[in-house]
Amino acid sequence: MSLDAKFDELETILLEQRHLVGLHSGVPFLILVYAPEQDPRCRARQIELREKLETRGVHVIEHELNNFIFDYYAERGQLERIFELDRDPGRRDELQQMIAGVYERELVDRILKDVQDADPGCSVIFLTGVASMYPFARVSNLLTALENRIKVPLVVFYPGSEHDGKLSFLNQEPHIGYRARRI
Repeated sequence: MSLDAKFDELETILLEQRHLVGLHSGVPFLILVYAPEQDPRCRARQIELREKLETRGVHVIEHELNNFIFDYYAERGQLERIFELDRDPGRRDELQQMIAGVYERELVDRILKDVQDADPGCSVIFLTGVASMYPFARVSNLLTALENRIKVPLVVFYPGSEHDGKLSFLNQEPHIGYRARRI
């Protein structure tokens, strides 16, 4: 299925078939899988979809992950430490452990905070820039942590591939099964 066809299907689901998203099963997750090299086109389509949804009264809560971890450490006055560890090749493992230790937990907390007052009937969460999670966090861990905790559809724009019903993040990670509707 082409990227445009996937976005058309996602739009239909979010506007006309919300009852099929699994809101009552505790797994209101949708994963739009796209080839990593399609990232610029995918981002353009995300923006178009967001505008269409908001025009139709759907509130889009976007978590753009490209700068997520930098913003987190900047808020705490620790950004220079991140850059210092990154400049030293011998300390990159320390950097990865430092970031991995907070990434998933902080993202889950922010999502839960954002959906606290959101109306499941007219809200949706977009996770964009998901490639930047690698290698610090895993989509599977994030979804597991959010299972049975949110009632708002969560759309993960997933750069990777699907093979035999399992997904490979950035076509690098082993194929993993997810409890989510795939597009």
